[in-house]
Amino acid sequence: MNLAHTQNSIEVAAKHVATLVVLPEMWNCPYSTDYFEKFAEDFDYKDSSPSFSML
Repeated sequence: MNLAHTQNSIEVAAKHVATLVVLPEMWNCPYSTDYFEKFAEDFDYKDSSPSFSML
């Protein structure tokens, strides 16, 4: 699931009065712990944390 699709889904849910959105574990990376380091985000820098910034 890419960030644009996730953002759109959250916006649609909010328009339908959702008060809570729950994303599956590892929603922003392939489902394997082998990818943790490759997809890790640095929250101190906006350009290094696209998932966190989108949320």
